[in-house]
Amino acid sequence: FGGSIAAAFVIYYGGSMAITIPAAITVGTLAAFFGYATMIFEPILDISRFYSQAQNSISAGERIFSLIDTKALITDKSGAGSYGRINGEIDFENVSFHYEEGKQVLGNMNLHIEAGTSIALVGETGGGKSTII
Repeated sequence: FGGSIAAAFVIYYGGSMAITIPAAITVGTLAAFFGYATMIFEPILDISRFYSQAQNSISAGERIFSLIDTKALITDKSGAGSYGRINGEIDFENVSFHYEEGKQVLGNMNLHIEAGTSIALVGETGGGKSTII
């Protein structure tokens, strides 16, 4: 915006001089001043954009750090033991589940997971992946 005002001022003032005082300014001089005005205001605009972006980054950082510093609402009971590493396989046999009556999420599902293996549950939203876990 500031660069546009400067350019308009250079064109207006330089054009007025060229019309009223013919030998005072040439078209080349007017073009040079136009270029100089643009070169002067572009870095100023860049600085203002950088300042605005820095302010946004600072406030975003403050929100992130306040979230990191938030105390957990749920904590382990004092003296709670550890389960350690759980070994063994997992078997689901004819497992069915529903959250609401008549809306079955899992129906007669069978799943066998060998000990020490990893699996991926992939499917559509609402397909029961979270329910299995």
